[in-house]
Amino acid sequence: MHGGPRHHLPERIDAALEAELRSLIRFAPLHLPAALDAIAAATARFPGVPQDSMASPTSSSSPRSESGWEGISGTTADMKELLQRRASDSRAELAVQVFVLSCLKAIGGFAAVLGGLDTLVFTGGIGENAAEVRAEICARLRYLGLVIDAAANASGRSLISANGSACAVWVVPTDEERIIARHARTVLEKCL
Repeated sequence: MHGGPRHHLPERIDAALEAELRSLIRFAPLHLPAALDAIAAATARFPGVPQDSMASPTSSSSPRSESGWEGISGTTADMKELLQRRASDSRAELAVQVFVLSCLKAIGGFAAVLGGLDTLVFTGGIGENAAEVRAEICARLRYLGLVIDAAANASGRSLISANGSACAVWVVPTDEERIIARHARTVLEKCL
């Protein structure tokens, strides 16, 4: 849920927060209305049970079909589908490359600020599951001395950096549901 500039941590939803979230619908028109409707339905069904909000660090100011990977590809925002179609669909290829470049910009920025990289971690849906994307990103980071083991990357191993790489490269599974549950528990414990 997009919480705007003031709400980026989980918090209990009250009338004031709900009103503020409603004022932010233009920033996440596909997500906020549905999330707020779900909150209203849960509140109506379970009166007195605290509802909490988990802010999302990303948002879209225009409908999904007109922005992001779906807007670029013209068909989908699903990276798995984009990777499958990239050889025969130039717009799918472009969407993949936009993602790779955005990752490279972020990693390059951190490398510049930190004076290099000791460890690079891939996680989340794409980071965990798209060996092809990891390989493309890492190939463009060779100037940092980063080298991956292609077989390790393709086989799903956790440590994918090659012997002699200046930077360790890991693939770390994430458990987003567990993190959300922990945040919800923290908020609820404060309410009780």
